[in-house]
Amino acid sequence: MTNETQTKPPAELLSLQTWFSEIITRALGENDQIESIAPSGRLLSEEAAEFVCSGPNLTADRKMEIYNRQYWWRLISILHENFPGLTRLFGHEDFNASIAVPFLVDHPSEDWSLSKLGDKLESWLQDHYTAGDKSLVVHMAALDWAYQESFFAPPSVLISPEVDLVSAPLTLQKHVKLFKIPFDLFSFRSMFLKEEVEFWIQSDFPPLLKGRDYFFVLYRGHDNRLSYREIEEGQWALLEGISRGLTLQESCDCLEETNEEGATEARSFLVEWIQEWIRGNWLNKRY
Repeated sequence: MTNETQTKPPAELLSLQTWFSEIITRALGENDQIESIAPSGRLLSEEAAEFVCSGPNLTADRKMEIYNRQYWWRLISILHENFPGLTRLFGHEDFNASIAVPFLVDHPSEDWSLSKLGDKLESWLQDHYTAGDKSLVVHMAALDWAYQESFFAPPSVLISPEVDLVSAPLTLQKHVKLFKIPFDLFSFRSMFLKEEVEFWIQSDFPPLLKGRDYFFVLYRGHDNRLSYREIEEGQWALLEGISRGLTLQESCDCLEETNEEGATEARSFLVEWIQEWIRGNWLNKRY
């Protein structure tokens, strides 16, 4: 018996699993009810009876409705948790209808870890969201997801004191995320999250400062808490260069050529910045 034969599921089991998946992953109908017509075009009440046994209290299609609801309610609730800022922008009902359901139809959960649910949401919004507040919505999705990635990033690797920080190939630790955005979204989000979703349905949103580019770094501290700081444009540019694979020397040279104001900042504060990067464990050697 070959390994392929050993691992291949029985045809009847595969058929049941495929049918079950097709039924529960379909979007819920009106009032969160299961669609009465199966994907095959047959009545679900008839088709379900061929795969699932009815009981004294529930028919086969009603049993499938429970699984259908629980699939959607569970995944939608995880998106609420993974994207708390974005959920507050819309409120639960509008978020579910405008974003969660259509996104999950296009990108059903494929990973065992629900912490990864929504990793494609930013790009999906870029392609599908067309309202006038698109910039705010896409940036909020990116920021929510950055918090998710930073929280679950692997432990930091301490950089060796012998490493030549100027010429050695460097990179950023996985928990360090850089942002250049046209408004102060970090302060806005922090105030947003102090209240529950329902509060913002009837209340004015916090002020959103804008009118210039804002530069931020999100990172995980030594106590494993996530923090953010607004940083100078020059510091952001150097870190961004390092994140692209440049050495610190190459990043400085690039800054000198492209950003006179940022280069002036770097000449004044570079030593201070490097000390901060080392204290915060933001840097790692690139291998």
